[in-house]
Amino acid sequence: MFVIVASSAKSDIESKECVCLTKVDKIETCFDKTRVTFASLNAKNDAEYELEGADVNYEFVTSLTLEFKQTQIIAIMP
Repeated sequence: MFVIVASSAKSDIESKECVCLTKVDKIETCFDKTRVTFASLNAKNDAEYELEGADVNYEFVTSLTLEFKQTQIIAIMP
């Protein structure tokens, strides 16, 4: 599975502001948030490094889970 997220709302993004998150184990969508759980700690750490480099906002939920606003989600591929 993978998820593509953007630094801001879908309507005003540039390709450099998007990150493709791979090695995703679980995706949960609740109301206006999407939680992405990674298969390993290394995969989550790699994703955090890429997210910070692209200036993408996220919230830390658990050791393997990150949370994004629904408007940041570009694509979800199960």
